[in-house]
Amino acid sequence: MMMIELLMACSLLMVVNLGMKYEERIALRDEAMEMYEHSMKSYMKHAFPYDELLPISCKGRRWDKKKRGTLDDSLGGYMLTLIDGLDTLAVMGKYDEFEEKIKLVAAELSFNRNVKVSTFEATIRVLGGLLSLHTLISEPRLRQRIFFSYKEDMQRNKKSIIKKKKNLDALERRLLELARELGERLLPAFETETGLPVHLINLKTGKAKNEQRETCTAAAGTYILEFARLSRLTGDTRFEQVAIRSIQAIWSRRSERNLIGSSIDTSSGKWLAKHTGVGAGIDSFYEYIAKAAIYLHDNDLAEIAYLAIEAADNQTTIRDKNGHEWNGVIDFNTGDLLSIRISALQAFWPSLLIFQNSEQQKLEQAQRKFSAFYALWLEFQALPDVFDLATRNLIHYGRDSPLRPELIESALHLYLATDRDPQYLHIGKQFLYSIQNISRLPCGFAAIADVASHRLDDRMDSYFLAETLKYLFLLFDLSLDPSHRLSFFCAEAQQCHTITNVQSQQINYTLRSRSSTSSLHTSQLCAVEESQHCRLLSGGANHLPHPSIKQQQHFPSISISRNTASIPACDPQRCIPMEHLILTTEGHFFDLRHRPNGAPVLGPFGTRVDPNEAEYYKLFSRDDDEDE
Repeated sequence: MMMIELLMACSLLMVVNLGMKYEERIALRDEAMEMYEHSMKSYMKHAFPYDELLPISCKGRRWDKKKRGTLDDSLGGYMLTLIDGLDTLAVMGKYDEFEEKIKLVAAELSFNRNVKVSTFEATIRVLGGLLSLHTLISEPRLRQRIFFSYKEDMQRNKKSIIKKKKNLDALERRLLELARELGERLLPAFETETGLPVHLINLKTGKAKNEQRETCTAAAGTYILEFARLSRLTGDTRFEQVAIRSIQAIWSRRSERNLIGSSIDTSSGKWLAKHTGVGAGIDSFYEYIAKAAIYLHDNDLAEIAYLAIEAADNQTTIRDKNGHEWNGVIDFNTGDLLSIRISALQAFWPSLLIFQNSEQQKLEQAQRKFSAFYALWLEFQALPDVFDLATRNLIHYGRDSPLRPELIESALHLYLATDRDPQYLHIGKQFLYSIQNISRLPCGFAAIADVASHRLDDRMDSYFLAETLKYLFLLFDLSLDPSHRLSFFCAEAQQCHTITNVQSQQINYTLRSRSSTSSLHTSQLCAVEESQHCRLLSGGANHLPHPSIKQQQHFPSISISRNTASIPACDPQRCIPMEHLILTTEGHFFDLRHRPNGAPVLGPFGTRVDPNEAEYYKLFSRDDDEDE
């Protein structure tokens, strides 16, 4: 610990000038994009159409040859890595390759397999992935940017543009058909006495009656965003209803402290584990009730979100001897501290605190909790899945680090929430270099089996492409002038939705402008939000650094500040406002707005267009009457 404390102390001397050169930010952005390209190309070459890549073996991780217990519950023979990670390709501006692969998904994806899958993982990774792809192809501004080039298409005749539009309309319908089919195959999992879904469901037979009834709270109550989206797109209310019922079933069983357990019997509704926290087994439940309140404009869910998050954070927060803030594990009835073993999944909590309330006090609390995880990361150059704060030791079953996104996503949200404090760019640079130097292999990137020795694991989970690399890319891309960005996101307003207690306990979802404390707005969302989830050959320690990587020379500290960086105003011709999108726990995004009939014609990215060009832009928006 002396070395870590020394590094952190030395970094205090370097925090005076943390600015990062513009050219370096571009280079790091491009480095993150190259990492994604290497991962996806390796998967397509060595693993497709299997679900995931085995980066050491250079072959696919097969759904029909499961070998790793519950770790294989996400495998269903449905091109998991491609579907889960494909929208990242569009975020990075690789539109030609994105169009090619989205057609591949539409043509070859099948769910008719006799395989048991995790209801939770199939929802957040596959259903969410399909719905995100549907958003990219159906939202008018995104469709125009991704699939059409203004200069090229203006030179084509109208018939060729209409033909391409009709092909995209057919592709859009196919994606929704696939999403609905998967949703219907998952519905039998919710046919329990309590409405809580069973953990496993057979995709082909729909059988769930004989499945194990125990499930964690996250897997029982993290469905509302994907299922509500599916209901709104199809008009079939069953999906949203079962998701709402599962939330109600969990919340109605809360303790007098407004705390919920971490494991429950889906048949009886009895808590099987009465310990609670904010990490593994419970994490995404908090995230989804907060985001669903905004997505559904639901004050009841907003009240649940406010009460649940406040109760969990206030009653589990602890400080270690170094002054770092963590969230421990407590008894959900008595509030007694049971354990201070930390889960890597808890690293998403700082971003949720910002989402829940954007006041300065919450921001500073989020920074303190991030700094605790960052200090732990410094110790191993990776975040162990489980760590015992009491003994300062690794736990035998949690020595691994499977390239999770949570710490990186919190760095991204803190970067935006602090008006672009450059210290988070330096931290992101360290994260990027560490992944490159420890995990990079000829066939993709390998998870770390042991953070102490950097021994690698033959595993590259789909969320590495869907989230980890997406957030790394966005951290650097959003630091650039809008005209130099590759992503279609815009975050210049520095506004994010919050769930907060206002007007004499009346709970509402509000948007607080960071530049003007007097303005309160509703029905918008800062879409770069967050996400999260629920060992064996040597190689990491001796792996040579990637040629383009230079070792990081210092470790910047986490200062509690709002260091403002000057970024030009967002150009609406170059990006789409984030408040029009919402991100799921897997890093997928849905459009919050629905264009009403008779709405004025909008050009790319929501801008009003010159009347002389209106006819051109109409071609990119779906018109059901015309298709009929």
